[in-house]
Amino acid sequence: MTGIGNIVTHGDSNYLILVEHASNMAKLLTLIKTFDTPFFAGKAVRIYDFKYADPRNMAKDLTTIVQSLGGKVGNEGEFNFIPFTESNKMIVVSRIPELLAKLDLWIQNIDVPPSELEEDIKVYVYKVQHQKADTIAPVLTQLYSEKMSAQPKPFGKKQLEAMKIIADPKTNSIIIKALPSDYKSMKAIIEAIDATPQQVFIEALIIEVGLNSSLDYGTEWLWDMGQTQLFGFGDMKRTAETPTMIFEKGNFEILLDILATKSDVRILSAPHLLVKDEQSANIQVGSEVPILSSSGQQAGTTVTFEQVQYRDTGIILTVTPHIAENDFITLDIKQEVSDAETTTTGVSDSPTFSTRNAETSLVIKSGHTVSLGGIIQQKDEKSVSKIPLLGDIPYLGNLFKSTSIKNTRTELLMLITPYVANNAEEADTLTDAFQKKLKEIEPLLTQRNMEVDKY
Repeated sequence: MTGIGNIVTHGDSNYLILVEHASNMAKLLTLIKTFDTPFFAGKAVRIYDFKYADPRNMAKDLTTIVQSLGGKVGNEGEFNFIPFTESNKMIVVSRIPELLAKLDLWIQNIDVPPSELEEDIKVYVYKVQHQKADTIAPVLTQLYSEKMSAQPKPFGKKQLEAMKIIADPKTNSIIIKALPSDYKSMKAIIEAIDATPQQVFIEALIIEVGLNSSLDYGTEWLWDMGQTQLFGFGDMKRTAETPTMIFEKGNFEILLDILATKSDVRILSAPHLLVKDEQSANIQVGSEVPILSSSGQQAGTTVTFEQVQYRDTGIILTVTPHIAENDFITLDIKQEVSDAETTTTGVSDSPTFSTRNAETSLVIKSGHTVSLGGIIQQKDEKSVSKIPLLGDIPYLGNLFKSTSIKNTRTELLMLITPYVANNAEEADTLTDAFQKKLKEIEPLLTQRNMEVDKY
């Protein structure tokens, strides 16, 4: 009814006197005729206008309450609930008018505003710190797939929208549209995934061992020495088919000291680097060699052109760590040694490359050392000895000089020691310790007139 509307009862005649605008009078008459039926005879009727609750959900909740108290709902029960979703109202019919007071209390406790956490759907931006947003977002999408695919549904007079999760690679952020309660649980998952990643500090020592008549294989000799426990590295064991050994924590000085007594030893490189778990670390000792990839002449001119590409040569080592429990590390190791030689193919200005590859995967304890070897190179070095001046005389000079060819064999040994670094402080400590170790190694080798190449 409008503001001027009024209803007056006349008990003796069982009449209702209506005062209302003419435009609204037809609706009132229709409503009165609806209730003036045998179904409503002797029953109390009340209309509830809800502020927050959905009428259909309210009818279900009240039905559950009445039935839990032993009552019945329906034409034969104490209550009959008729929801009107469009107007957010509900008509309640009761054959026991005294029960409506309890019903008022129930509805008062149910038709309340949502909690502050779930009052409105909101948009949140989470700045990912350590991982990548576009790798975390798919995980969240899979976990919350049901809520993301749900159709919008009414909550009282509001429409709750489906959840949305979007990754922004440019800012490495995750944009989330969700209820605060959902975001709270989602944020806990993100923080667990976006924890500071473990890292692996890798220290390497790349050594070239000159082989001689008493030393055929550097790795075989290491194995024999390890079996007799000469240098206190603990138990040694072979792994994979590649000449590979793992020995417990020791120090490089003792190992190199023993090597130096048996052969020529030269440190080619002693790099160290820090790499994230599951990421690859590349170590290269060598140079880029230019290769003539194509040449030709521009059409209609005498101008020629050449295209040059560069190829990496030398020692290329790729190490991929996978951290397991109890400080064990799985290492996927690829090593390549390539050299550019004078072409034998007849293709001008295009060198020939000799490449030797080895690949292995092994499990090692943090702080233990793995030795990789088996890459042997053989070279023929030509030397000429002559008497000054006389040896340079054309034709006759051959009488005053001699030529000899010396065959040299070397084996490449790589000593790799990985350490699990749980934080930046541990990484700094490991770096300082490695630098100190290098300072101790260099005098050991230089006092035997060996060459140390600094990385």
